[in-house]
Amino acid sequence: MEGTDQLVPLQRLAREMRVDRSHFRRYVVRLGITPQKRHTPDSGNKLVVTVTAHEADRIRAARRQQGYEVDGLQVEAVVGVFYVVQLVPELDPNRVKLGFADDAAARLAQHRTAAPTAKLLKTWPCKRSSEFTVIDALSAANCKLILNEVYECCDLVFECLVSQVVIDEASLGDATEVQKRLAIIGSLPALDVTETAESLTQAIMAAGILPPHAFPDAAHVAVSAVHAIDYLLTWNCKHLANAQIGRRIALVCQKQGHKMPIVCTPEELMGG
Repeated sequence: MEGTDQLVPLQRLAREMRVDRSHFRRYVVRLGITPQKRHTPDSGNKLVVTVTAHEADRIRAARRQQGYEVDGLQVEAVVGVFYVVQLVPELDPNRVKLGFADDAAARLAQHRTAAPTAKLLKTWPCKRSSEFTVIDALSAANCKLILNEVYECCDLVFECLVSQVVIDEASLGDATEVQKRLAIIGSLPALDVTETAESLTQAIMAAGILPPHAFPDAAHVAVSAVHAIDYLLTWNCKHLANAQIGRRIALVCQKQGHKMPIVCTPEELMGG
């Protein structure tokens, strides 16, 4: 049992390290340390949030490893990558490990000693000192902490795809704007407009749900449905992100043996 003279108030430790107190407790918990409320002599015997002296040393050591001196002054801006790894993609694709690494391939190899099928989903250039800030940002919504830096996240990572229908529409209009749009989507994988997708497009149009000029909108739905895409993103709320029209198109897709994707705006997808 730690005596009160061996307890370190978390507020004092945050001040020592020049860390924002509003985030410091969460940082400490992420290290596997659970602060406790205790009466301490230097708090006038008021209840304050504390850690033990040993735990305080662990926190100081962790800060040093992240490129900070104990007093909070940064000594080096170590740059590596922030990574997202699926630990068991075949069983639970939403269970991911988030973290910083100097070498993403080496870190993936380490994870595969315990999770042989682990898959590296994404990396970004990142400073070591920014690791916990990035984790907070990525896990802020629809994520549940399972273990140390292991989260169960609903739709944390998406793969963006286009089709020739998208490319054709992006190629219309002002030449300068066309160039900008094509530069954005140029690196995205493109779905094939198959005969099955063309047949489904015709079936949607034949049902009279959309006006003749909305043929490309029917094609967007058909290509997505045939390729079993989860979400179709659009700002077209007249013909696509429309609950009444969507319900009728979904029935056509179902009759043709396909499941219509969820149609929504980017803001709706991300919970905005």
